[in-house]
Amino acid sequence: MSSMPNFDDVEKSAAQLYEQKNFKEAEKLYTEFIEGSSSSELNETLASAYNNRGHSRYMQVLFDEAIEDYRVALFHDPTHAVAYYNRGTIYYRLCQAHSEEFGARDDQLHKAIADFEMATKYQPENEDFLEGLNNSKQELLKTYQSRNIL
Repeated sequence: MSSMPNFDDVEKSAAQLYEQKNFKEAEKLYTEFIEGSSSSELNETLASAYNNRGHSRYMQVLFDEAIEDYRVALFHDPTHAVAYYNRGTIYYRLCQAHSEEFGARDDQLHKAIADFEMATKYQPENEDFLEGLNNSKQELLKTYQSRNIL
C-alpha cells in the first residue's frame, strides 16, 4: 500500500496542472489528499487543501461546489484569509450576474463584503483583499444610489 503524498507534493503537482489549465485534475489531486487525510492532519493543512480544491472548482465555474469547499476550509481554520477572499470573489461575481432589481444581487454583495472584511481582518495589508472590499462597497453604493436609497 503506497503512502499518501504530503501536502507540499500535492501543491507542487497541482501547480503544474494549473500551468496546463488542467483544473479538473488539480481538483482530483486535492480530493485524493482530503479523502486520504487522517484526523491527525493539522486543521491549517486541511483548510488549505479545501481552499485549493475550491479554487480548482472556481476555475471550472463550479461556484456552488467552490463555495462549499471554502466553507469547510473556514470550518477547519476560521482565520484562513484566502478562503474568505476566494468566497467573497465568487459572491461578487454572482452579484454581477443579477440585475439591480433583484434582492439576490444585494444578498450576494453583502456576502462579498462580509467575506472581504474578514479577509482584510486577518491580512490587513493585502492589496487584493482591500481592492475586493472596496469594489464591493462601491458596487453596493452605486446600487443604492440608482434606487435613490441614499
